[in-house]
Amino acid sequence: MEAWLNEIFRDLRPCRVMVAPEKYDSFPPQDQGHVIDSVNQTLKVMPLIGFDPTSWAQNIEAYTRTTAGLCERKKYMFATVRGSGGGKTRAFTEIRRELLRSENTLVMMITFNSDWDVSAVTDIWPGVTLPGVSYALSVVSRMAAMFFGCEFRITRRKMEKSITKSATVIEFLEDESGSRIIAQFIVWMIYRIRQDRPSVDTFILLADEVVRMETSIKERYGGIKDITSFLRGALLDNLIMIRPPFSTDQAVEDSVLKITLALSSLETSPTGGSTSNRPIVPIILPAALDYKEVVSKIWSPSINNKRGASQKQLSRDESFELELVASTINNIPRLVEYANTYFVNYGCEKVNGTLISYLIGNVSFVSWVRALSQPVQF
Repeated sequence: MEAWLNEIFRDLRPCRVMVAPEKYDSFPPQDQGHVIDSVNQTLKVMPLIGFDPTSWAQNIEAYTRTTAGLCERKKYMFATVRGSGGGKTRAFTEIRRELLRSENTLVMMITFNSDWDVSAVTDIWPGVTLPGVSYALSVVSRMAAMFFGCEFRITRRKMEKSITKSATVIEFLEDESGSRIIAQFIVWMIYRIRQDRPSVDTFILLADEVVRMETSIKERYGGIKDITSFLRGALLDNLIMIRPPFSTDQAVEDSVLKITLALSSLETSPTGGSTSNRPIVPIILPAALDYKEVVSKIWSPSINNKRGASQKQLSRDESFELELVASTINNIPRLVEYANTYFVNYGCEKVNGTLISYLIGNVSFVSWVRALSQPVQF
């Protein structure tokens, strides 16, 4: 497996945020390793409301340190489930940002959504007949894209070319289990990143929108259930053994890789082969954003910035009217973002009944996308 991975990725190097995560804040967005597709509309102009990523990162780190020797169903899993636009990807992005502060931890976030969406183009592997192996290759191709900081299509194409070039490779992969393929790639990444960060002894994976792959595998392999079990199996069911940090002596006894998995999805997939007794730690997202903070911390700064110093800043009466709007959409952060994007792009000369009617009349996803693409005269 190591030789195969070395050959496939021989011309790629770990990206800047993998090599020097402590410099995350100084990197431009394209070098920060985002899977979120609205960096300018979200991360830069929308402060978090009602969610503490620092606390969650600390919880995850503490759990990872104290449970290194646990495996199988004794190993906890972190998870969150929320509807579309509910803030799952933003929450994971901010938790990852906090986790990057740890020098000895390789933190990775992947998604099965947005630019990395599941499709027949990206997730069907020619010649591969086993669903677990197909799933594992899709996971590995996404982890590789994050590790190297390149477009997902690049790592996917490199892997596909290697597979289609040799039937021996497919035979080799299908002799492995999907979980083992994922686990071996994690070990490969740890040894590779140790060339730049020799103290790494911990791996944390945040996997976003995992049920999208569940649906794809079911459709292609005739009702296969719980394909995500291969990912859980790779990280949680068995101990992953690696050489201790700073050790190059093959005779030194291997140590346990400290590891944690966090999953998110917009729906649940209660399709395990048996009743699970694995403890799950729910990452709690706010049921709704505080409508006053939506206005004071997000919309008001955007409006005032667009108005400029020479214009009258948002009045208390105007803020109150905007709070009425915020209270109707604050349970879906993406709608708050859509409104803010409008204010950032077009501003707001005055808050009046026309604006309020316009905003409230365009709260559905489809109509907001269409209506907020053009300014409206008030």
